[in-house]
Amino acid sequence: IHPAAKIGRGTMIGRYTNICGDVTIGERVRIQGFCYIPDCVEIGDRVFIGPGVIFTNVKRPKVRGSMMKLRDGKVVIRDDVSIGAGAIIGPGVEIAENVLVGMGAVVTKDLRVGTHIGVPARRMVEI
Repeated sequence: IHPAAKIGRGTMIGRYTNICGDVTIGERVRIQGFCYIPDCVEIGDRVFIGPGVIFTNVKRPKVRGSMMKLRDGKVVIRDDVSIGAGAIIGPGVEIAENVLVGMGAVVTKDLRVGTHIGVPARRMVEI
């Protein structure tokens, strides 16, 4: 966990999770093991992040000297979101309150309401 990360009360972070730089995590968040959260990520309160979830902050990564500071937008996860195991959250994405992201989904666009599954993540139509 990077010293610049801000982590709210009652938050649990699983083993082997890497939290880098300018990250804000709300209260009572549950982050399972083996997750990667780079800088430019903001996570609200009461969020569940399953094991192996990866957040990204660059669409087209390139090596630029010794430090890469280019970012493609902040990732914002609002309150009460659940993200299933192995999901990938792309740069510059916002996930609205109470949204469910299924396991293995790849999120490339903002999610506003409902349950989203697949690659790329699409809203699941409930029958």
